[in-house]
Amino acid sequence: MAKKMRKTFLFTTMGGFFNFGFSAIAFGSALPAIEKSLNIDHEKAGLILATSSLGFFSAAFFTMIFGKKLGAFKSLTLSMLINTVALFLITGARAFLWLFASYLLLNFGNGLLEIDSGVGASIIEKERRGSILNLMHSLYALGAILSPVLVSLFLKSESDWWMPFFIAGLSNAFVFIFSIRLLPAKAGPTKKIEDPEMVKGSGKRDTVFWLIMIGVFLYVGYEVGFSSWLSAYIYDVKELDLRLAALFPSLLWLGLLVGRLLAGIFLERMGYSKSMLILTSISLFSFLGVLYAKSGIIMSLLVFGVGFGFSAMFPTLQAVLLRGSKLDAEISVSAFTFAASLGATFSSYIIGFVGKFFGLGAGILLILFMILLEMFVVISLYRREIIASREI
Repeated sequence: MAKKMRKTFLFTTMGGFFNFGFSAIAFGSALPAIEKSLNIDHEKAGLILATSSLGFFSAAFFTMIFGKKLGAFKSLTLSMLINTVALFLITGARAFLWLFASYLLLNFGNGLLEIDSGVGASIIEKERRGSILNLMHSLYALGAILSPVLVSLFLKSESDWWMPFFIAGLSNAFVFIFSIRLLPAKAGPTKKIEDPEMVKGSGKRDTVFWLIMIGVFLYVGYEVGFSSWLSAYIYDVKELDLRLAALFPSLLWLGLLVGRLLAGIFLERMGYSKSMLILTSISLFSFLGVLYAKSGIIMSLLVFGVGFGFSAMFPTLQAVLLRGSKLDAEISVSAFTFAASLGATFSSYIIGFVGKFFGLGAGILLILFMILLEMFVVISLYRREIIASREI
């Protein structure tokens, strides 16, 4: 692929992920004002939030049917158009159904972005896919960090909740205009050659595929579950001030941002599986520390550590899948996105369900259980990588 087209792809994906992270966290930050302004209750707000899974499911289904014909680059441009339209529709929403449909459309577009970035990375980059994917996802973390700050600046009254989404719409419109240059690009072959780091034989490659599906289900489950319930856990269980508790998600995302930026340096040198083993260990010990810590300062450092441990897992799992799967990239990444959506839905519901009856301190233990299971998955991938290297 020409350098000019490659730069266009990277700018589009990074700009898209920045706006993705910004709008996703902005919605949660502005949710109390949205509920009051549009006169909707928690149940309806929960239905709107649930569109993330439905939107990603739809995007995966769409790609499985039309991905080959459309191509990753045209589909990426389409996702930028959809997201731009959806953000402006959210800006004008003044009723529940309007907001529900607009947010569903936005999540569909974000699902396409997630899939097309992985497929496109498999085309433009043969050696450093993990680093490229981590760089893209670091822009999501950056948007997530900046979002609450801008929401607090604009949210002078309940009726001003739409202003951050208008800014995101303008930003995404610029990215969409830039992405039009991708339309002439040819998708190229997405069938990968066998990865020397993976074990030979189709049966074992199938095992790697299923390990990755379980791995991303678990990872997205504990990342979304922890980030969604973190402030409530710090406030209800650790009994810190409400305003202080609200700052902890920013520390988590700061850890994610730093980790993803550093992953571009250490990931290729250390190897994917070894890197994930180290990161999962950091997540496990940092999370255990959060459970037992009583000092707000120590908890803040440990939450940053949890974010650092979370940081490179998602894009690195995706990179391992793209290098080791015998399936076409469109099918592999669509299945990957589908499994991730299931994990997010599962953890958010179970933590809330257990927390309702036994307290949030009990519900949050699901995160610990999922991280422990993730350790087994990563150890299995690491052992397979060692065996493969000996056989070559």
